[in-house]
Amino acid sequence: MDGFPAIANGNDLIFADANYTLWATDGTAGGTHQLTTFVSSDVRALTNGVAARYEFDGDGRSDLLIQNTSGAVVVGEAVNGQAAFTVVADLGPEWSFHGAGDFLGDGAEGFLIQNSAGAVDVGEVSGGQTTYTQVASLGSEWSFVGTGDFLGDGKSDFLIENTSGDVFIGEVVSGEAAYTGVVALGSEWSFVGTGDFLGEGHDQFMIENTSGDVFIGDYANGQIAFTGVTGLGSEWKFVGTGDYLGEGHDQFLIENSAGAIVVGDWSGGAVNFTQIASLGPEWTFVGSGDYLGEGHDEFLVENASGAVDIGDWTGGAIHYTQVTGLGSEWAFH
Repeated sequence: MDGFPAIANGNDLIFADANYTLWATDGTAGGTHQLTTFVSSDVRALTNGVAARYEFDGDGRSDLLIQNTSGAVVVGEAVNGQAAFTVVADLGPEWSFHGAGDFLGDGAEGFLIQNSAGAVDVGEVSGGQTTYTQVASLGSEWSFVGTGDFLGDGKSDFLIENTSGDVFIGEVVSGEAAYTGVVALGSEWSFVGTGDFLGEGHDQFMIENTSGDVFIGDYANGQIAFTGVTGLGSEWKFVGTGDYLGEGHDQFLIENSAGAIVVGDWSGGAVNFTQIASLGPEWTFVGSGDYLGEGHDEFLVENASGAVDIGDWTGGAIHYTQVTGLGSEWAFH
């Protein structure tokens, strides 16, 4: 099915059907059997990150998550070159969004939100309705800096940092957040993205210091290991992460002050750069995901007039699809 390529496992081929059930086959009817039932985030873990993110309706494509100034939260999906929208929630200005993923480990993609009192909730969309589960309460000294499957257990975690630079992974266990301290960072470091940059089947985080040095932080076997990947000048900024090149692991997307868009790919012990686009200052990056259901990620950009385009790098060229136009009252999460 779209977005879930088959993967080899010894003499078998593992694939997902339209209901996100995993099967194994040796090519014969007698040698084909069901493994178990997974959905988006679980399949993503098994396929090194190629399944869709922000995927709320279980169809294998990434969705748009937007909110207007009145608090209406809307899920949009690009279908046949146009976006279709469903209102799923109504949240006041006291709530802020911090990412999406299968935080509850129930096979459903949810979004992570926090209110001004520090309560942290997971909202899950089902049948056009949203249900909320409070999983934590954090003080003002804590900031969200990323989400992903950092622990490699097939469900999403959240990454938080306090004002002293202590970084923790938060994991929801039996409805409550449990925390693992992973590192202490100085004020010269900032988080710039998360993803499976190393192709290990779980997510890492990427950080950059004030000198432009970029490192990948990988938490595995109770230890944090850092890999220096590149040095960037002040003219470059990070604008997204995803598998834009269709290689089965994540890359990072950067843009310079002249509007050049470059994919950085850590592979074979070195980072390789590919320029895929050039955009003017009227365009802003607002998301990454497999919006077209092609099995690799695209990037989402919006211009000053509200036009929203999907940028897709295929066949050695960039292709754009305008999917909607939004007014100034709408913001992407």
